[in-house]
Amino acid sequence: MSLVRFQDEIYAKVQKDQRLLVWDTAWQSFRPVESIVWNPSTRRVEPFYGEYCMEIFDAAYGYGSPELRDFCEEFTDASDIASAVHFESADVFWRWTNQPLTWIRDRGVTLHPCHKVSNRNDYLQVMNARARTSKRAPRQMHGTLKRARR
Repeated sequence: MSLVRFQDEIYAKVQKDQRLLVWDTAWQSFRPVESIVWNPSTRRVEPFYGEYCMEIFDAAYGYGSPELRDFCEEFTDASDIASAVHFESADVFWRWTNQPLTWIRDRGVTLHPCHKVSNRNDYLQVMNARARTSKRAPRQMHGTLKRARR
């Protein structure tokens, strides 16, 4: 069991099955998550609950099964939230999650499933950004390039 604090959230990873959990202050309990993702819309790291929150009328809503709910309750009772290690670096945090990463520019992240990006142009569209390129070379460079070709 290892507890980590990153961007005002507390995450836990159960060593035996590599299950990821997140502390939910409203429920005063740890809850299971499918993955921890980066959402380009909010530009924040957030838990992705996925199948655990699909059926709103399920008796085990938010946990997936009664067994997993019991496990999370036992885990909450056994863990000390104050002992969570604080991660400052996003790279260290993503390494800790041990999830498959998508490389965007020079940083590996796990993207939100609703924002899958296949190439750089898709990434720029999701981030609502333009590609940065030099408009033209400075005047001194034009003469230098001509001389270098001779």
